[in-house]
Amino acid sequence: MLIVGAPSIHNPTWTLLDSVRPVISIEEDRLHREKNRFGLVDEDGRVNVLAGWAYILESENMRPSDIDLIAFGFNPSATYFPGAFDRRYDHFYQERVFVQQALLLNELRRDGWKGDAYYIRHHLAHAAAVYYLSPFDEAAIVSVDGWGEDETISISYGHGTSISTFATVTLPESIGEVYTRLTTKLGWGMDDAGKTMALAAYGTPARLAVPLFDLGDSTPTHLSIKTRPALDFVESVPERAIGEPPSEVHVSAAATIQIELERAMLTLARWAQVRTGSKNLCLSGGVALNCVANHRVATESIFQSVFVQPACGDSGIPMGAALAVQYGLDPTSARHVFTAPYLGRTYDRRGYLDALSGLLTEEYPDDRSLCFTVANLLANGLIVGWFQGRSEYGPRALGNRSILADPRRLEMAKRLNVAVKRRESFRLPSCAARIPHRRAR
Repeated sequence: MLIVGAPSIHNPTWTLLDSVRPVISIEEDRLHREKNRFGLVDEDGRVNVLAGWAYILESENMRPSDIDLIAFGFNPSATYFPGAFDRRYDHFYQERVFVQQALLLNELRRDGWKGDAYYIRHHLAHAAAVYYLSPFDEAAIVSVDGWGEDETISISYGHGTSISTFATVTLPESIGEVYTRLTTKLGWGMDDAGKTMALAAYGTPARLAVPLFDLGDSTPTHLSIKTRPALDFVESVPERAIGEPPSEVHVSAAATIQIELERAMLTLARWAQVRTGSKNLCLSGGVALNCVANHRVATESIFQSVFVQPACGDSGIPMGAALAVQYGLDPTSARHVFTAPYLGRTYDRRGYLDALSGLLTEEYPDDRSLCFTVANLLANGLIVGWFQGRSEYGPRALGNRSILADPRRLEMAKRLNVAVKRRESFRLPSCAARIPHRRAR
């Protein structure tokens, strides 16, 4: 059975599943080079996320009618509390999502697709995307993001091919939303949480009388969190003017929210362990892209093994939706362990040559001679763009689309940040030296 996971509203991605085996997972921005697009339609209401659909059909030499099912990782009809969206940008967000999904389906049907569509709850898709690709036969699953339909945290248990959710937190309580709000206060975009995490490393957390993410009302069988103290703290932070360097206040605020997020994630992981008794943990949701918090969970919780898949944010939702449908329809399906993150775009020799047209090129007879040359370039202080095979699944560079440089050279970090990555000034060594380092916990 061929299942396509359709794009989520955020970080739209297309995924093709052949039974339980992931074949392709390609983000739209890898095809049109427009990062962090939001929505499935443009300002005129035209569907603008069809590049991934076309890529799947072309690369696998398929027709639209070959696709059996389409799975969405967002179910607009599944909201518990419609008023929970008071904190969003408008009251009609769910209706807008449903309309965009319907417009997308109409385009696919006009293209010749004739199958059925399934709508999976957002947090179930997050849980499925990590658990079904994990090496575990059973595991606790902690999903934390900004929001799904209305869920912001869910604790589930995976066993065999089933996933059971037994604790949820809904809007307006949201760890992810607080972190996003601080990120925008610091002058960055909604998808730039990684910059806030980086800035936090240079700051000293504020001394707090009470936790900003309060899980104190939780019991062994009931999960509760209050995020209002954290939101009030963020609202007290002055907005950073665009182009101005972060002030001591901004750096301290980033460090404070970061360490409070880490503590909250540790508490959630420990609660999940007590509730499930499992020694294995799967982390998912956009907050699971916070690698500093993940490290603390992996080293300070009592789980023996922790698994986070590369596309744990919304770019992994189509994968999770497709897997949830597959195992929902056929619970006897075998499990497929995720071992390589290279599910994206590939190029043939003609594509390479076209991209390099007009440039001086040199071919090497084998990998050994190529690697020897690259090693010499790195040792001589040059920066190398490394491109091979299929692009990575998820937002991280994992070896197939990577920038290589010699870390032994003190000036290399500045060269990379300024000339290549064009990163923020606070990441440059000369600036970092003036920012007080974060105190040990």
